[in-house]
Amino acid sequence: MQKYKGSFILLHSMPHPRKRHIETIFSETLKFSPIVGLFGHRQVGKTTLVSSFAKEYRTLDVSTESALIRSNPENYLINRQLPFAIDEAQNEPVL
Repeated sequence: MQKYKGSFILLHSMPHPRKRHIETIFSETLKFSPIVGLFGHRQVGKTTLVSSFAKEYRTLDVSTESALIRSNPENYLINRQLPFAIDEAQNEPVL
């Protein structure tokens, strides 16, 4: 433990992925909606969760992906394996 301004912070890593109740909710939502947004705090497992469900996964942290979107946003979304996940989508408002 590390003491910080009167609070205790327990630092540890997860030795294996944890089953989370949100997985069931996320799975059920995908059955009813082609587009699902996932929002949350930093480093809580959003990317891990989404990539585990996606048959195709892209992140917009990579500049080449952003360039493809800007050149033709409609074509970027066509012919993808579903479910298709776009991480960091807020980086490309054109979507």
